[in-house]
Amino acid sequence: DTVVIGGMFNDTVDFDPGPAAATLKSTFGKTGFNSGLATADFKHVDVMPAVTAKAREYLGARAKEPAKPFFLYFAATGIHNPIVPSPEFAGKSAAGDYGDFVEQVDASLGQLLNALKENGLERDTLVFFTSDNGPASLADPLREQFGHSSSADWRGGKASLYEGGHRLPF
Repeated sequence: DTVVIGGMFNDTVDFDPGPAAATLKSTFGKTGFNSGLATADFKHVDVMPAVTAKAREYLGARAKEPAKPFFLYFAATGIHNPIVPSPEFAGKSAAGDYGDFVEQVDASLGQLLNALKENGLERDTLVFFTSDNGPASLADPLREQFGHSSSADWRGGKASLYEGGHRLPF
């Protein structure tokens, strides 16, 4: 049984992103929001909690057939643009909205690990937590503003030919 929950979504929606866009624009020079089509009730801030809830729901359903193997690919939408942490994560980190969104991803992973345990699935389950292609281009401003380097000492980031664009913690 295989299920894919989340993943990079097309973040081209037609709406007013509010204060998140202003923060992104002032910090990184871009908002991460583009124009396009979306349902009237779509809000980026709801995506990460929704995909986390769906994954927890799936794990609960899998617990009914514990002997049946399964594969859950949980592609967290955070910490990609647009950077929109949920209100309960606002101000949690010392690294602005981006750091708050990282905190939210960490909390989501914690919820999934807890769901595995609560459903008796943790013993025979492998969990791989990794990233894609190094840090985003906003990593340099974060390094300067918060003293944090997402690519450690490696040069470059996402879409770069340098090691910082391809090294993964795996």
